[in-house]
Amino acid sequence: MKKQFFNPTPKLASYFYSLNTHHREHHLYAHMLREDIVTGIMPLGGRSRRHPNFVASIQGAENEISTAKDLIASFSERGNRDLNEIISRAIEEIARSLSWTSCSLYEVVNIQKSLSIHPVSSRRTFRLPFYTFQVIPSGDQQTSRRKFLYQSNRYIWSISIPEALGGAKGYRKMISRLEKIPPASTPQFAMQELENRAQPSIFDFSEHLALHTLYINKVTSNWNWHRRDWSDDTQCEYYRTYKRSMFKYAQNLLREHIVSELNILLQRLGLSCTILISGLPSAAELLEGANDLRLGKMNFEEMYKLVFD
Repeated sequence: MKKQFFNPTPKLASYFYSLNTHHREHHLYAHMLREDIVTGIMPLGGRSRRHPNFVASIQGAENEISTAKDLIASFSERGNRDLNEIISRAIEEIARSLSWTSCSLYEVVNIQKSLSIHPVSSRRTFRLPFYTFQVIPSGDQQTSRRKFLYQSNRYIWSISIPEALGGAKGYRKMISRLEKIPPASTPQFAMQELENRAQPSIFDFSEHLALHTLYINKVTSNWNWHRRDWSDDTQCEYYRTYKRSMFKYAQNLLREHIVSELNILLQRLGLSCTILISGLPSAAELLEGANDLRLGKMNFEEMYKLVFD
């Protein structure tokens, strides 16, 4: 491992107390999508019932594997876990952060001779060519006694939603469009008519629901989100299975992107180590399975074995 100097404590803030006192409204569909992106991206607890051969490992120089393991473990606060769970938790936490911010920043520090990752708040944070700056809110300036914080980008790790899924900009646009959907599925004027028992206007609830669903499907087309819809009213079994397989494909794309970026980080830190995931269906296998399903070469049960852990 190359000798590099790292600060013993983070220089940038993970969050700002004065900003976090405000209630963050969770829009129904945006919140559901964020939850679904993380759920199942890795086997729960590092164990898979359908894929018992799942293994998450770190390959490389023996004297550096321990350092890499500590670094990956620092993404999650839970300790004393095997490598399967450590890597699974790290990928889940990174995916969860990306589902909220679309582009996540982390600072590498050296605590007690062990490299560790600390999240950096995306709020009031500006990444420039050589430094990352934070403008401290007035409510936090009295505590920190500073107006600005900064750190060299040498110690900052950045990861974004991959371009194959719309990139950071496309993801933010998708969330923004989901949040424009009214909280209730029924328009406000129709609800008022029902509450007031007034003469109903000419309003087709079935058509409204169909357009509502069509809008969500169009907005989330990069992810092929299924909206957790298991109903048989407006979709056949093939469509329902296909949507879930393609959403799983999107999850796997994100998982493989996170693993690739983590490996780049390890190399950048001078660690001759590589994270490897085996025993789980790859994104390419999911895409091939979805195509076989379309051609009738694979049945629904076989497809679900690929989709669910």
